[in-house]
Amino acid sequence: MRGKNPFFSKMMGLFVDMHKLVAGDFQRGLATLKALVEAS
Repeated sequence: MRGKNPFFSKMMGLFVDMHKLVAGDFQRGLATLKALVEAS
């Protein structure tokens, strides 16, 4: 990632599992994209 990383963001990065936070949305997005590609 680029840009400013304030103290709060650094602390959040230590204690929050970002993979768990975004993995569900990412998987749903990939499934939707796959369905769109297969339909066309």
